[in-house]
Amino acid sequence: NFSECHSAIQCCAYPYNEEYIFLGWSNGIMDQCLYLDFYSLHSDTTIVAKFVRFDQCGDSLTWEYDPLTTTLTIAGTGDMYDYSYEGGPWAAYAPEITKVVLPEGLTSIGSYAFRNCNSLVSIAIPSTVTTINDYAFAYCSVLSSINLPIGLTHIGNYSFEGCSSITSVSIPEGVTYLGTGAFDGCSELTYLSIPSSVDFVYVDQDGWVSYNYSMWIIGQCYKLKTLITPADFFGATGEEYAEIVGEEMPYFTKNLESLTIISGEELHPLTFDLINHNHRNIKHIDLSATTSTTLTEEAFKNCYKLDSLVLPAQLEKI
Repeated sequence: NFSECHSAIQCCAYPYNEEYIFLGWSNGIMDQCLYLDFYSLHSDTTIVAKFVRFDQCGDSLTWEYDPLTTTLTIAGTGDMYDYSYEGGPWAAYAPEITKVVLPEGLTSIGSYAFRNCNSLVSIAIPSTVTTINDYAFAYCSVLSSINLPIGLTHIGNYSFEGCSSITSVSIPEGVTYLGTGAFDGCSELTYLSIPSSVDFVYVDQDGWVSYNYSMWIIGQCYKLKTLITPADFFGATGEEYAEIVGEEMPYFTKNLESLTIISGEELHPLTFDLINHNHRNIKHIDLSATTSTTLTEEAFKNCYKLDSLVLPAQLEKI
């Protein structure tokens, strides 16, 4: 009740109706400000409480849940709404949903949409999806596999966090943003392939530069055995953070057996930190696609099990 704050502030009642759910706040500039904790009000400012029908999950999307088959079916086209940490409008059914059916024509999967669907065992992501937003599948703990469509360009922050049954992920070429903590806590993940299209240095519309630290993308992936990635997976780190990242490197994984660098610039020293911290198990290293002309000292020290090593194609000095 904003009117209690100042007599000049007028507030209209929003609908209390079981057929509608609160979607978020809008100020006319930033639509669906779901995380708006503080806003400076100026003269003639209107903030709108946005509601949608209970069966609506996008401007042109509806949903229906069948309790007999424990299947959630979404119909229509376009973007799915983003939600808060409580999840989508089907959140009350989240613990029992075992299958989600998504339509061709769906273009994005909303933030937190399927968070805590911890009985979900099956989902096929349509080829039309280009964006998976933050926490979309977080803590879907029995989801054992996920197909990522060719047209995908954006994988949000913590989108698969805590998906502790997923064992293999191949990110398609064309993905440009791979969010912080995207696979954090995927404790059964053994294979991860990241394409060269991913940009680990992100510049937002206001010109702010941020680094997506690799240690958080695959944090707690202790069973990871195969990692295929561009060189800047390690190098997109400001120098002031390099020491911190190096110290955290042992928490990447404990059982890495194969590392392949598929493209990139000069090898960052953190690449060899990863190798050295996994020296007891690593068997295969392929650095041929990088442009490095020299190797750091003790690059492969104590790699007891190494039986295959492909050096950078432009290497001049060891």
